[in-house]
Amino acid sequence: MIAGRSICSIVGTIIAFNLIYVAYSVLWTPAIPTAASSGKTRARSGQFLFGEDDESIDGLTAAQCTKRFPKLYHEVDRAVAFWKDRQHIISAIDINTTWVKEREGTVRILIHDGELRIIDSHVAQDWHFSTRTIGILSLIQRALDSAIAGGEYLPTIETSITFPDTVEMDPSSDHTVWTVGRQLSNRVHDRYWLIPNYDFWYDAPMAYRETRRRMMEHDSAFKEKIPKVVWRGSTWVDRPLREALLAATESQAWADVVSTEVDDREEELRRRMSLPDMCKYAFTAHTEGVSYSGRLDFILNCKSLPIVHDLNWAVFYTHLLEPSGPRQNYALVQRNWTDLEQTVQHYLHNPQDAEKVIANSLETFRRNYLTRAARSCYIRRLIQGYSSVSFSPDPYRSPGVKGEARGLRGISFEEYIYRRADGDFEDGWPDA
Repeated sequence: MIAGRSICSIVGTIIAFNLIYVAYSVLWTPAIPTAASSGKTRARSGQFLFGEDDESIDGLTAAQCTKRFPKLYHEVDRAVAFWKDRQHIISAIDINTTWVKEREGTVRILIHDGELRIIDSHVAQDWHFSTRTIGILSLIQRALDSAIAGGEYLPTIETSITFPDTVEMDPSSDHTVWTVGRQLSNRVHDRYWLIPNYDFWYDAPMAYRETRRRMMEHDSAFKEKIPKVVWRGSTWVDRPLREALLAATESQAWADVVSTEVDDREEELRRRMSLPDMCKYAFTAHTEGVSYSGRLDFILNCKSLPIVHDLNWAVFYTHLLEPSGPRQNYALVQRNWTDLEQTVQHYLHNPQDAEKVIANSLETFRRNYLTRAARSCYIRRLIQGYSSVSFSPDPYRSPGVKGEARGLRGISFEEYIYRRADGDFEDGWPDA
């Protein structure tokens, strides 16, 4: 009897342990997301984790980057093909930026063993460019950390980055830079390597990810949105394009389009609208500016129908815009906006069509190609692609410089953002 009780006790203990283990496993294992998932908790889709704001968790392997974002790398592949067709290996001379205008910000960087170092900084800490400089360099540093987390070894490279909206170089030279946008009709711009814009890190008044979260708070059905196209901006940049938009929407019941370019400061503030508030509208309008415009980086996060005119400029993701077909993810209009009213009225009267376009837009951009993980994967592929057609730099200073046997050239990214100053840092900080 005692032996029987002991056996029963043991069996009971085993069963209880198994029940606890199963319960623990169920609670611990991330849920598989479904169409009805709220997105409030982390979810596992295959091997990819997501945050509550549709952000892919950063730190993918190189293979995962390819699988997760298969259409992301067009601009890298294009630039690599250009330099291979040119049969020219990018040299140290080619990345010299002495040709850049006096007041245009640039930095020359070195990437070695997963570390970002600044070789030279020219006007990059000027008030006009400092936010751009820190933002873009921070995105690169984040990508390097992502590569380390994903077990990817990145090659040693040296390159220059420019921060103005546009730069022009000698057509007869072999100069090249990393920059944010390129003009599609300008063959000299084919030499450019496109990098994500600084506002993916931070643009006043908040970080990009925080802005995304605020914009998502206004997610609702198309028919529940304010039935208008919304736009705010100034007209001193690309005046013909923007004034044509104002003319096409003047006094129209289906439009809330306002220029913020007024002399009265109080009136200007009254006319402005935050990006999250724009997501309350059924349509958001994009306009280019001095060159590309960072506006599109943001409005593609709205659960609204994006309206985009024919673009003259490309950024790293604009090849993903689909104007028609089953994957259509925005509404294309002419640069003179003459077909804007027709476009708006079509979708107002056919909300089911609008919902399809919006769903495609969110799936393409907000949930995939404009996420933090996508930007890191893109920059990692950019480094790999650039290395394949570029010289192999020596990462070390000349022996004996500052008493170091094998000191690395330049200064660390961490020191650069601490000191916030321009200068020639080839041999380190001048007074160190």
